[in-house]
Amino acid sequence: QRRVHGKQWYQRRVHGKQWYQRRVHGGRSGIPPPEATEIASVDELRHDSCTVKLQTPKSEIQVVEYDIRMDQAGQERTFESKDGTVKVTDLVEKTMYSFKVRARSEAGWGPFGKPKAVTTPPQVFQGTWQTDHPQNSSSFTLSNGNRTLKNTNGSWKTIRVSDWHTSGRVIYRLRLDSLGNIQNANTMLSVVEKTYSGWSSNPGGQGWTWYYYKPPDYKRYIYKPKNGSYVGIGSPGEYVNHADADWKAGEIFSVTVDLDQKYILMKRESVSGGHGECRFNGINPGGGVAVAVACSSVNAQWTLLSR
Repeated sequence: QRRVHGKQWYQRRVHGKQWYQRRVHGGRSGIPPPEATEIASVDELRHDSCTVKLQTPKSEIQVVEYDIRMDQAGQERTFESKDGTVKVTDLVEKTMYSFKVRARSEAGWGPFGKPKAVTTPPQVFQGTWQTDHPQNSSSFTLSNGNRTLKNTNGSWKTIRVSDWHTSGRVIYRLRLDSLGNIQNANTMLSVVEKTYSGWSSNPGGQGWTWYYYKPPDYKRYIYKPKNGSYVGIGSPGEYVNHADADWKAGEIFSVTVDLDQKYILMKRESVSGGHGECRFNGINPGGGVAVAVACSSVNAQWTLLSR
């Protein structure tokens, strides 16, 4: 027992360390507080939220609460948790956040553990398909809250997502549910601008377009972009025949459009290497852009995914 700064403390050795624990109302003299608490994981990381899970620290008596601190460019928010998990909301996309935590038992607060930093991803488009163009309104049926489309007449028609993207970066995710009639499974994935008018046909060179040519050839064809330059396997206007160029039902595609950095990146999420992506640099669209698909096969089907 000793006095430090006029306060009464109790001395004890725990795990070879010298501890001094002040006796507080309701506390237990001589018992050290919990050791440093670490962040176990940051899960369900989205553009505006995440879930922080904590490791249970070593402690001679039960931990009763956690103090979680989140820092973003010097601005701190504080959260409390009883069970070692906290849901954090109101985050900003593409922003770095740092988390640290400490634990309290009846013996007092332990120290903060090492900070853990994460960066939120960009917001992913969560819209629907648009079919109010007279040229294509009778060519598609929509379901699943207008997120799934099916070609019903087996001729080239273009359909776009509902909202026009006008600034910054957006990521679209789409699933190719069905190629339809396998003998006529011509399909295009494209980004078109607001002045596009070819709804009764396919976008081709009126946008930034990746064309899958029907089997058994499994050909990849990139149209010469409306502006900017193509980066990837082959050259615009050239058919590339390869087994890896084969699009399959169930595949998920992501399309990133960055109007600040002026590029479009299309990716097949299940395919690595050159046949899994298509990139356009130096794009300069007018008014706004939207992802679009076109297919010439009856029963071809695409679904917009939210994440």
